Amino acid sequence: MIHPNPAMNSSCHRAKWVMRSPGRWIENGIVEIRSGRIVDVRSLGKKPPQSSISDHGGGILMPPLVNCHTHLTLSALKDRVDKGSGFLAWTKSLLREREKVSAKEALEATKEALLSMKGSGVGCVGEFGPRFEVRELLRDAGLRGIVWREFLGEDRDVPSLSREAGEILESYAGHGPHTTSPILLRKLKVACKERGVPFSIHLAESKEEVDFLEKGRGPWADFLRERGIDFSPWGSLGKRPVRLAKELGLLDEDTVAVHLLQVEKEEIEILAESGVFVCLCPRSNVALHGKVPHLEDFLRAGIRPCLGTDSLASGESLSVLDEIRFLAEGFPNVSPSILLEMATINGARALKAEGCGLLEKGSPGRLLYVEAEASSWEEAEEILVRKRDLALRFIDGS
Repeated sequence: MIHPNPAMNSSCHRAKWVMRSPGRWIENGIVEIRSGRIVDVRSLGKKPPQSSISDHGGGILMPPLVNCHTHLTLSALKDRVDKGSGFLAWTKSLLREREKVSAKEALEATKEALLSMKGSGVGCVGEFGPRFEVRELLRDAGLRGIVWREFLGEDRDVPSLSREAGEILESYAGHGPHTTSPILLRKLKVACKERGVPFSIHLAESKEEVDFLEKGRGPWADFLRERGIDFSPWGSLGKRPVRLAKELGLLDEDTVAVHLLQVEKEEIEILAESGVFVCLCPRSNVALHGKVPHLEDFLRAGIRPCLGTDSLASGESLSVLDEIRFLAEGFPNVSPSILLEMATINGARALKAEGCGLLEKGSPGRLLYVEAEASSWEEAEEILVRKRDLALRFIDGS
């Protein structure tokens, strides 16, 4: 009888610094991987590993980053959409320009953007409202995450989605309370509960959204009518977005609410009490709304946000490291550990991506190596959140 060799399908990786999770570091650390899963993370010490060591040098081994909200299939619209004339003008411009893009052009731009995103260190993604099938592209790139099928407009039947298990799940999303009927939003949320997958929604992003929901008239109401969306039966007007989402039962620990730019103190408290995952897209918010999210207010309320890049139609890149650097410059009092949590473990929890966002026993054997010389783990974190043009590479131990 032939017994399997425990060293088969195993590898061991060493670096000067190993980030198990933000704020939890090991100097001169190793990560042992067997059959695609991490089996040990520790200091090299005197105990030899069960497989030969790949020494990556004086830099950083860390978990891959998590982009919790993006629209990859809008990548062909980079530099083609008006971002300087307000949110409604941007929306109309996006719809016009999207119609001009051929299927081939959209696919090629998506592939290019996907490679660029992974090249910036992203290993797990929440893809929102794809214009065409992208699951195979994400799988081929070795990514994990969720593809959210987006719905807007009036009530309709919710089609079934694939229940195929794997590293790229399918789920349902409502576009937002200003574009999607309350009945349909509730129906989508229930469908997610039944499938055991997270629900997602754009929420409280724009002043136009708030004004429309509070008053039921104005430029956004006119725009919906132009698009053939009859909101008269919705019965949801007179309420601000967060309070409406609460009344509809959309806010809980199985929902990822994106943007939350237009929120008041009491609404932040509602979000904190609900357990909802808050996903911020700060560079997109500044580009379209001239405003940054209420990061410090969220943190004071006990909310631990995650990060998304939104699309290339509203942002300059799909790099989560670029989002971190932007926040580090705008919020100097927020610690690097918290910013790195937003880019790793918080996003992984929001996407229900088990084991992602940290390096622990049982986590996927996919690592990110960053070339960076640091004399302490605190300096290593400062480098990650502030230094531009970091050289990095993926290590796939699967």
